[in-house]
Amino acid sequence: MPWTRLAQTANSSSSILTLMDAVTWRVGDEIVIASTGDRHSQIENEVRIIAAVSADGRTLTLTQPLNYTHLGESVTLPDGTVFEARAEVGVLTRNIVVRGSVNQEWSDQIQACPDGFDTGEFATQTCFQGRFGEEVGSDQFGGCIMFHAPRPNENLAIGRIEYVEVFNAGQAFRLGRYPIHWHLMGDIKFQSYVRGCAIHQTYNRAVTIHNTHRLLVERNVIYNIMGGAFFIEDGIETGNVLQYNLAVFVKQSTSLLNDDVTPAGYWVTNPNNTIRHNAAAGGTHFGFWYRMHDHPDGPSYDPNICQKRVPLGEFYNNTAHSQGWFGLWIFQEFFPMKKGTCSSSTPQPAVFRKLTSWNNEKGVEWVNVGSVQFSEFLMVNNEKAGVETKRIIEQYVSSWGLNGGAVLVNSTLVGHVDELGLGSSYCTDRGIVLPLDDGMSVINTKFINFDLPSCAAVGVTTIVGTSGPFCGGWSAKFSGIQFYQTPNKAAFRWEHEIVLIDTDGSLTGNPGYKVLPKSDLLDPAHCSDNASWSVGFPGSVCDNTTSFNRLAFNNPSPSSLLSKDVILTNAFGTSVVPFAEKLITHSFGWMALLPSAQTYNWYFRGASQISNISYSAIFYSFRPQDYVIVNHNLTQSPDRFHIVDNRNGSSIPLNPAVNVNGDWYFNKSSNNLFYIVSGRTSSASRRRRSVDRSTADISVGFSVYNCFYPNCIPPTRPPPATLAPTPSRRPADFISWSNESFWKSSIDNNFTVPQEGANVIIPAGKWVVLDTAIPPLNKLTVVGVLEIPDTMNSTSSRTARSLPQYSSVILNATYISIQGGRLIAGWADQPFRGDLQIILRGNYYTPEWPLPDGPNQGSKVLGVFGSLDFYGLPHNVYRTKLASTAQAGSNSITLQEPVDWQAGDEIVLSTTSYDPAQTETRTITAVTNNSLTLTLDQPLNYTHLGESYTVAGTSQSYRLAGDVGLLSRNIKIIGQDYPNLFTESFGARVLVGTFSSGGIDYRGKAQIRDVEFYHTGQEGWTDYTDPRYSVAFLNLGVVVQNESYIKGCAFHHGFAPAIGIFGTDGLSVDDNIIHHTVGEGIRVWGNNNVVRRNLVTMTLWPGSYNGRAEAFNFNWNAAIEANEGTNVVLQGNIVAGYERVGFRIDGEPCPGNPSAVAQWQQNEAHGGLFGVYMNKDGLPGCSQIQGFTVWRSFDFGIYFQVSMSVIVSNVTLVDNGMGIASLIYEPPSVSHEYSNKTILVQNALIVGSSPNFNCSDSMPMDTNMLLSDGSRAPRPLMGGRSGISWPTFESAQNGAPVKAHDGLMSYNAISGLLIVTDTTFAGFRNVCLSETNYMFMTNPGNEDLQHPVYVMRITKSDSTEEAQVFIHRPDVSKANPSDCVDMDCDAKKKSMLNDLDGSFLGAVGSVVPQSEYEWNGDPRHGLGDYRIPKVMLTYLNGSRIPVNQIAPNKGIIRDSSCVYMSSWQAYKCFGLNYRMLVIESLDSDTETRRLSPVAVLGDGYVDLLNGPQDHGWCSGYTCQKRVSLFHSIVATNKSYDIYFTSTSPQSLRLMMLNAKPTDTVQVAVFYSNPQRLDVYVNNRLVAPNNAQWNSAKTDYTLLKPDYAGQYVPTLSSALGSNYFDDDYKMLYVLLQGSSPVEVHTSPVLFVAFNLPFMTEAEFFGDKLVTNLAAFLKVPPNMIRITNIVREGSARRRRSAGLTVQVEIKQPPVNETSTNSTSDQQFAVLKNIADSLGQAAVSGNLSQSIGFNVSSMGVVPPSPPPSDPSWSQVASQEVTRQDPPVQTVKSVSSLIVVQQPVSGFQPGPLSVQPCIMAVDQEGACVSVGVTTLTITAVLKDSNGNPVDGLYGNTTILFSTCWANYTDLAISIPGKNLTLAFTLNDWSAQSRSFTVLAVTPTVSPTNTTQSTSTVGSTTDSDLPSIFDSSPHYTMGTVYLLILLSVLHLLYCAV
Repeated sequence: MPWTRLAQTANSSSSILTLMDAVTWRVGDEIVIASTGDRHSQIENEVRIIAAVSADGRTLTLTQPLNYTHLGESVTLPDGTVFEARAEVGVLTRNIVVRGSVNQEWSDQIQACPDGFDTGEFATQTCFQGRFGEEVGSDQFGGCIMFHAPRPNENLAIGRIEYVEVFNAGQAFRLGRYPIHWHLMGDIKFQSYVRGCAIHQTYNRAVTIHNTHRLLVERNVIYNIMGGAFFIEDGIETGNVLQYNLAVFVKQSTSLLNDDVTPAGYWVTNPNNTIRHNAAAGGTHFGFWYRMHDHPDGPSYDPNICQKRVPLGEFYNNTAHSQGWFGLWIFQEFFPMKKGTCSSSTPQPAVFRKLTSWNNEKGVEWVNVGSVQFSEFLMVNNEKAGVETKRIIEQYVSSWGLNGGAVLVNSTLVGHVDELGLGSSYCTDRGIVLPLDDGMSVINTKFINFDLPSCAAVGVTTIVGTSGPFCGGWSAKFSGIQFYQTPNKAAFRWEHEIVLIDTDGSLTGNPGYKVLPKSDLLDPAHCSDNASWSVGFPGSVCDNTTSFNRLAFNNPSPSSLLSKDVILTNAFGTSVVPFAEKLITHSFGWMALLPSAQTYNWYFRGASQISNISYSAIFYSFRPQDYVIVNHNLTQSPDRFHIVDNRNGSSIPLNPAVNVNGDWYFNKSSNNLFYIVSGRTSSASRRRRSVDRSTADISVGFSVYNCFYPNCIPPTRPPPATLAPTPSRRPADFISWSNESFWKSSIDNNFTVPQEGANVIIPAGKWVVLDTAIPPLNKLTVVGVLEIPDTMNSTSSRTARSLPQYSSVILNATYISIQGGRLIAGWADQPFRGDLQIILRGNYYTPEWPLPDGPNQGSKVLGVFGSLDFYGLPHNVYRTKLASTAQAGSNSITLQEPVDWQAGDEIVLSTTSYDPAQTETRTITAVTNNSLTLTLDQPLNYTHLGESYTVAGTSQSYRLAGDVGLLSRNIKIIGQDYPNLFTESFGARVLVGTFSSGGIDYRGKAQIRDVEFYHTGQEGWTDYTDPRYSVAFLNLGVVVQNESYIKGCAFHHGFAPAIGIFGTDGLSVDDNIIHHTVGEGIRVWGNNNVVRRNLVTMTLWPGSYNGRAEAFNFNWNAAIEANEGTNVVLQGNIVAGYERVGFRIDGEPCPGNPSAVAQWQQNEAHGGLFGVYMNKDGLPGCSQIQGFTVWRSFDFGIYFQVSMSVIVSNVTLVDNGMGIASLIYEPPSVSHEYSNKTILVQNALIVGSSPNFNCSDSMPMDTNMLLSDGSRAPRPLMGGRSGISWPTFESAQNGAPVKAHDGLMSYNAISGLLIVTDTTFAGFRNVCLSETNYMFMTNPGNEDLQHPVYVMRITKSDSTEEAQVFIHRPDVSKANPSDCVDMDCDAKKKSMLNDLDGSFLGAVGSVVPQSEYEWNGDPRHGLGDYRIPKVMLTYLNGSRIPVNQIAPNKGIIRDSSCVYMSSWQAYKCFGLNYRMLVIESLDSDTETRRLSPVAVLGDGYVDLLNGPQDHGWCSGYTCQKRVSLFHSIVATNKSYDIYFTSTSPQSLRLMMLNAKPTDTVQVAVFYSNPQRLDVYVNNRLVAPNNAQWNSAKTDYTLLKPDYAGQYVPTLSSALGSNYFDDDYKMLYVLLQGSSPVEVHTSPVLFVAFNLPFMTEAEFFGDKLVTNLAAFLKVPPNMIRITNIVREGSARRRRSAGLTVQVEIKQPPVNETSTNSTSDQQFAVLKNIADSLGQAAVSGNLSQSIGFNVSSMGVVPPSPPPSDPSWSQVASQEVTRQDPPVQTVKSVSSLIVVQQPVSGFQPGPLSVQPCIMAVDQEGACVSVGVTTLTITAVLKDSNGNPVDGLYGNTTILFSTCWANYTDLAISIPGKNLTLAFTLNDWSAQSRSFTVLAVTPTVSPTNTTQSTSTVGSTTDSDLPSIFDSSPHYTMGTVYLLILLSVLHLLYCAV
């Protein structure tokens, strides 16, 4: 009885255990008592020693009392179920022990971590050591037992390990070095087993089954295991049986596979295995983990095997408790299919039966499954869920329910059992957590004790990274449900989450009823609220007449619909459907749950004005009788409708009894569009992809739009035509509007004088002059010319400016469309001098006016498709700045320059704080003081600055002053007011565009000068295809000769962007004043457009406009958006007051690149979040940002995240949260590409705080601020501002603005540099009492790497040394299993700044971080002596080097000049020249094999590197991949040793970043594998310094040094100079400048030939090489004699003759290429080794090579990373020991070392024979390197062969041993013998006798008999499933002792 359970609870401090079963354990035995605490109770697993055993074997007395209580409770649940909560107790002591030796030098006493261990996925580690309690340190190099047959499936190696203790076993960081390892055995037909063993304190699993089938593992006890314990490795393994095992305290390991960070007691990679009657307790993560990949891994890879589809073998009667994560986990996918082939498509249920899971985080969880079913599960007291189901992939299930569906059946889920002692408030959050798919059935299941406020029986899952808060809409079916003490039946989270279908009435009391979250869409006659279903969001129960369908949709057009809520209304109420970024289907879309058979009014909140909409939708699971009708109430009457196809609409309203899916009806009087989604549909339009194959998912591709032509079919295009030119000036035959005879003769105007509401046409060829007041019109179409003169019979209202003879004109219309004609008001040389108001009428519902082959003019429009000439009165000054500060409450302001503005004019005064809302408008009442002072109609609400400052000690100055702009003009375009104007935000618009009609191409031209736009723009139409801005220039092509421009205009109080330029080139936008836009102020999409001297104030973010709160609106609108244009000119523009961004740009070409346009200059931004913004923008190669002044941007002055180099020049940045934030992305580091991208900041003035900075100045926390909170600029810890952030060079764009702007979502890039030169920093000091402004600050959002900063010619003013630099501490929260794992990542510990000229630090020097921060300190950081790779601390003899002896100092190398600056959290150093060193693995496993920590040792300083963090998401969990890329800070002209914790990469790149050609470092990298290391520089081979080339220069030999260090490269050596020290296994390489050096491992076969009785004089090496090459059929240049050792040599002694050491390898390649040949080289050398081995063993080697060879030693080549066997080599322990040499000789004879011993009766031999192959001297001959076999034959007493010998009679050798394991005798006989034959050699055993079978069996068997055999058939032989219960303990131990000795002896 290896283990049992407690019969009663053992309390803490008790020394008595009462057991369920009688045991035969002994006093002094060591036992383990499993924890029964909660999921964090791993420390409660306890080991004790037995002091006494009661006579009945059921009571144990311990030598020490227990520290914790261990349960032994039997609890009867309310339903009568008996739940056993009992601690497992297992015995760890056996009388046969396989123990790895303990290296006492590493046996440090490690104190228990006071905070214990937190198992959370993102939980910060508490400690790296001692987190599971007090422990003893170790080198983690334990013992191993491996079984490996030379050929699989033949049982050539058999292992039976029974009742053995395996202790201190397994070897960390070494794949394949496990305590017990079954390796590539194939099908062993249950002839091997591991039974009754105790395996504890292991460093690399417990029992590993690797490509081995039908192995029995039973009744074992394992404890304190690192990594997955019972481990089925590759996924090809099938038929194995794991039963009656106990796994206690299987714990996290960071030294193995990434999956071992979250290990399982039972790790199953192929479902076709048997896992039954096992227990897992007290582990850190999982009890059982089914982890199926697409195909088998490693050497077992087979693309024809798809274990995800393999049916389940057996999972039955297992228990898991007190696990940190889950009792059972099925991750990532399992889709069981009949036959289980890769092409199988018929689901076969995989039934997991009878699991008891309690006190875990979750009882069980599946992630992505098909027909998986949980049966007879008992889930108790699990923290978050009893059963959680993430996804059901519908194509892998065949139906609902047991016949091919996903099911929980016959199970019991218990919220809490108080007897477990977890507290009175403890309760499982949710009993079952339902998936985000249809198809889940819950059958015959009980819910018990969900009666506390925190818990409920039913909930719905969330998938991190995949789903958000608004997912769901699926359904689950329930039957046979019973509730006991469960008032809390469900906890919903939102309205559309799920439908629970009660199929039999057990859920609700009524068959067919449904439970779902409460919704106003529900029919109250059929649905009612129910408190039992309302733990969270209120729930409702609906009767069996109801049904529900899921709706999901996305891809809306126009894009302004994105992020808006959708409003659904039916006859019973309204539901708000929120936009969701993350959905299972239709991400960045919407999802709703619709009651069927209803009509829904559907509109987008805040966008009901938009009629031309489209979207893609799927309506799910429609039965033939199901339908919904959708109604869109449109503001316009579209011409074209598409629902599911292009069918015509119905002429009558829809009738669900008549109409079929996709039918539609449009009511022209109400603009209501109805369409029906129905299960009555053609097969062509339905997707049968629902779980219920009788239903259909219905796709809708909805779109409606207006057309000009009937049926949207354009007629045949007529021949090209042209318009007659119009006169340039008024002709003599012009027509006065007042001329009634003209109108009465005009056929175009129906011979009618224009009346109010008329449609008026100015005919072609007519010049009409407006000479009278006209009534409001409907349409005014200008085909000819309409001139509006400024002299009419009325007077101007602007008496102060206009003389009485100038007119005041009002042109009021709904539409004005210039179609080839011309509308004139004023002339370029004679502006309009009166007042002109163009008033445009309309609202949402005003019919739109589309044009043929052109844009939709819409309504309330002035459409220009001819010429528009508006010239208002110009002004000398359009905008100026305040001359002095205007205080709040003042009613006058003083200007910087005189203006020609007048009383009555309206002005705008910009904000001078961060808050754009402090922008104000006022009316001038007086202009005085030589036109410098304005008196205003109202006092100011806010203070507006007007201040100038000179930077002390410099000639630099800057000005912070409010901007004042004139808003009034004498020509006005006005959107007419109406009651809903501000709600609808529907203003006037001007569209300058093109269309075609009648063969004529109409192209607009507009010269708009000094025009005021008021209440213009139509909110919601933002796409460039339909831009309803105040004015838009659309698709005009090239503007020639200044034919179009917009200058001197004023836009204010608008509802959309002011100016849009799309598809238009060469347009000028000058001197405009823009105030209050929704969205951008100016958008420039086109080429060669010029934007100059514009003032843009108060640009609002649409996501918070008009009370909105669009959390998923990710548009960062800019006041001036120029990033979509090319060759844009920006000069003299000011943006002041922007809710998000000031300027969004691509930048200018960098110096040296040609630029076709004028240089940018004098642009200014202030008062918002981001001043200058580039995000996925920029120009190829390099972008320049120059000529900007940015002040008081709350977050960033300049922010850019681009893929090219950036130059920032001539900028002034004042009072910004962070002056410059720089992120450069690509190339990705996993591609191993690097670039020379840099960031240059030059000629900048950066001010932290201006002298009069107001410390209370901030941003109000309004909706805009709250919804942008994730993109706040980093701030110093105590507040303040920063000048320049350390740069981020990243592999990919970080997802901003969806993600945080300063965050990192990919690995860091390899290279990068920020240079700051000729820059002045002012006002960096302590400010505002406790705050500090820092000149340079790290980016706290980047934990991977922050690349170097170089500075020179820096000026500091009004600043302190303490405020020069701030380097954040590493974010310790990232030391968790999903990010940086177990140690801080490197960014904050590798942030370096170099002062190149002393202008910053006072002398040439550097700032280097405190990389040793918390070394041996706060254990959460995982940093200390204990993380140094052990090989670095090991002498050649294997003894331990004290850390303080080899590395007395920690962190980055320093000297006495270094001073720690506490305010910087860094060192200031002057004596060393620092550079960044890149250490990069080029191997294919760079993301999956962990090399860190990496130690860099130099001058007694050791620094540890961890590399980047994990950035991936896989099905809701992190992917556990981290690239092996490391950056170290080194000082040049020094030497460094580099040690990886794991095996060094085969391909390695070393490179200094940003180094001068004269900068050198010597690097020595440790390599444990003695292969040839080829060093390349610029793809050219650099031979080792001790290389001696042959005459052909094709290969070289290595000379031995005459003295130490002879060939070690010096700091004056050439780049790439290298030398490999064989003794210390260090490759020395010289790095110089920034040229990369690559090290590639080439496989080498090492062979040593022992040649007796030969002197060196007699030995002819060339002959050996020639003969050997001829024998192996390889070129002679592959073979080289490296050494000849003769008798008496100081290096090696032999009895006589010579030992000739030979290397066989491919010659080095002089140039690297992308086509690697390492695979081919390895294959060739592998075959050579095999050929040599066979020849040596057979004695033919001497003859083959022409030399008398007595023996041969072989060291095989190392496989390449692409070879499956590399993973095992790569994970070997890193040591300096030479690899073992396999000695091969000619066999002289065979010796039967272990004689066979038979039983008295037929059956297996009780002692199996062991035969040794020896040479003439009796020494071991390693026949095992060959494929030679030995055969056993049974002989009678006369020496004749007879039948009757069974088992594997022919086997392979292992080294020199042939170890038989399963021979059996089936016949009786006397004096029998076994004869063994190996080719010509033979041996014979001693004789033995086998008696005949006796007819009866004595009740008490003797120790000589194992069983009674009744016949000689295989089926009647004893089964290894029998556990030999009739053996006495002594007998078992005796037999096992012999077997183990046999195993160990034969393995010598």
